[in-house]
Parts: sequence; C-alpha cells; structure tokens
Amino acid sequence: MTSSKSWLPEAALLWLPLLVLVGGLAVVWTGVSMAVDVHRSAGLFPGREIVPGRRVQIRVWPDERRAELDDGDKHTPVIVAGSLLTLLGAGGTVLLFRWHHGVRLGVKADRWQTRFDACLWWLSRWR
Repeated sequence: MTSSKSWLPEAALLWLPLLVLVGGLAVVWTGVSMAVDVHRSAGLFPGREIVPGRRVQIRVWPDERRAELDDGDKHTPVIVAGSLLTLLGAGGTVLLFRWHHGVRLGVKADRWQTRFDACLWWLSRWR
C-alpha cells in the first residue's frame, strides 16, 4: 500500500537547501583553513627518514616545532566540493524562497530562455 503523502515532513524540505548552503560554507571553511595551515609552513624539505622505494618530503612548521610527511594537495578537492555544495544550496534557497512567496517561475524562465536562444542565434551568425 503506497501513500501519496511524502515520507519527509514538509518543514524538512523547506529547510534542506539552507542546510546544504550552511554545510557547503562549513566545508569551504575547512578547506581554506587546511590551505592556510599548509602555506604557513616553512616549506618542503627532503626527508630524513628511510622509506624504501619512495622519495619523502617533509613539511616543517618551525614555530610550532612540528614536522609531517607531505601527502600532497589535500585542500583543493575539499574547497571545490564545498563550493559546489554552496552554489547548490544557494540556488535551491533562492528558488525555494521565490516559490514560497508565490513568484511564478514558468513565465520568467520562458522569457530568459527566449533571450538565451536569441543570444545563441546572434553568436552563431557572428562566428
């Protein structure tokens, strides 16, 4: 027996884009703080540990008296994923806000589609 009622409460659907936006901003913040930590170091130095068959580079933070093996770039994928989540959440929040306040999306979307098609036509003729 199926029900036409959604298994998610309606309030959860209203808050979901905002939560994705906030989560994306948190992920971007994490990636940026990882990048700042890496760029705060004194740089890469040849490793003084013996790892068979592999060259090792060590990243050193002299002020904090710590050193770690450099594993490469870890912050860029985090920043990219957070940026995508932020854009998705922001777009969803704007669309949901407009829908919630009764803005009809179909009329304006058709008008923008017509303008977009006209721009593509002009670009194809200009080329």
